[in-house]
Amino acid sequence: MGSSLGRCACAICGADTPKRERTASSLQAEQAVERSHENHPAASRSSSWLAPVCLYLLLELLSRLGLPVLASPRLWAALCILFFWAWYSVEPSQPAQKWSPPEDASAEGLGEFLENLATQLDSRTPPEDPTSLRADGWKNISTKGYSRVSKSASRGRARIFMKMLKVPKMTTQVYLNINSSDQEKYFPWFLMSGNTVKGGAIPIFLALEHWPSWFPFCQRVEKLKQLGTNQAIYLVRYKITFLTVDVVLLAALVDNLHKGKVELLFATPPARCKKWMGITVPSRTASFRFVLQGMRLSVRPKTSCSGQVVLQAETLDEVQFAWATTIFWQACASRIIGLIASMQSRFEGSVLEAHYRGDTKEAEAQRRQFLEVKAHLDSFCSQR
Repeated sequence: MGSSLGRCACAICGADTPKRERTASSLQAEQAVERSHENHPAASRSSSWLAPVCLYLLLELLSRLGLPVLASPRLWAALCILFFWAWYSVEPSQPAQKWSPPEDASAEGLGEFLENLATQLDSRTPPEDPTSLRADGWKNISTKGYSRVSKSASRGRARIFMKMLKVPKMTTQVYLNINSSDQEKYFPWFLMSGNTVKGGAIPIFLALEHWPSWFPFCQRVEKLKQLGTNQAIYLVRYKITFLTVDVVLLAALVDNLHKGKVELLFATPPARCKKWMGITVPSRTASFRFVLQGMRLSVRPKTSCSGQVVLQAETLDEVQFAWATTIFWQACASRIIGLIASMQSRFEGSVLEAHYRGDTKEAEAQRRQFLEVKAHLDSFCSQR
């Protein structure tokens, strides 16, 4: 509990604690503790102390807002105890498959790393059968997307499944499946005129440097290292009112049309990792650092301007407020296609157009790869 509260306090204050020298004996002790946690999964629930602490702070805030019924310290204590008891009375979920991308991953082994990442995401795909889905711990949080008046599909329709795991680490798995034509009738994957990029969902989303111009809450993006064509590591910072979050994010475009899809793969360095993919991981620049086990955005085209968009992600989540996570992913599923389409409508004359018109070797390589993938995609769609 003390370590969890300490991490929470440090994150809120934004101050880095002094670094201690790690001797060989201390490293062995840390490894022994980690092995002990793996052998005793229930110990990982120590982070659940954060939940009653947050509840206590919420009740304190409500009482200060003038709600006398919550003014009794005994009531606060009783509610916290009840919450904590309910948490531990729930049957723990089955242990998740261990996530094992190497911590010392290097840029030279990027191809193997991405293959391993895709394989592990494949193993976490929810089953199709509803009975198996529930048995495996998945919850259906789909947005139905139907109007009671018109009885027609609305722009927010999406299939969403979520699974929260307690052991070996507290993680959240999410799977979104969206038919692009349910939200936007015209949603081109690539728009090219000769060698010129005119937009398209994939080029727009891949220009991470310019996310602040259209992506909600994105405050700043810094490229840390270019690994290859449309493969780079970024430091992305978000600000939501007074709360700031940053993430060191690897993004890579992979042409897997021989499997029927174009994929954007994302990953972050493991927690407390110092060296990764040939970079020195920068210190936290926000209140919290987001750690992503892995994420994949797959485009499964039916035509050059419609198809399925499938997003799969696994995140570390030490608090696991199911209602907040549900609202977040439902909002993403209902808004992301509309946001990209909105950016497409103002692509001409934008910073994204200038970015892809550049005369640098990187911009030329991007345009060349986009033309190749577009040709593969058009050929794939013509054979359907």
